[in-house]
Amino acid sequence: MMSLPSLLAGQDRISSTPQNLIELIEFLASESVTIDCEAPFQVVTVNGTTIISPNYPYDYEGNKDCQVTIRFAYNQVGAIMFEAFDVKRDTTCSFDYLAVHDGNDTDSPMIGPKLCGTSPAGTTLKSTGNVMTLHFHTDRTVTRSGFKID
Repeated sequence: MMSLPSLLAGQDRISSTPQNLIELIEFLASESVTIDCEAPFQVVTVNGTTIISPNYPYDYEGNKDCQVTIRFAYNQVGAIMFEAFDVKRDTTCSFDYLAVHDGNDTDSPMIGPKLCGTSPAGTTLKSTGNVMTLHFHTDRTVTRSGFKID
């Protein structure tokens, strides 16, 4: 899908071709949130919101600690799916990583290990309740494109 600036670039008005109109409608209807790297951290409550790393799909910045909490409906178990994932890889995921916590904050237990590399793409993670907190940490060196979560 194209971004709104791409759709509008070089045009005084939006082209009336069916494909451009469909892309514009999809763009306007989609909810997208960039994970916060400064407190207070955002809480997402809209079902179907896409969460992306800073600057996605371009390289994220180094030396950041970012966080977002996702609240699903009261009686719903939370689940996120990694549409894209490219975070600097190392064997212990200690330099750049995404940690997914099963609760309201980063003191909650983690759902699985810290995530890095590219293998989480296509993976779904589920919480035991209706709240998940994501913590994205980057060190000062090598950066990648980050992630897109649906």
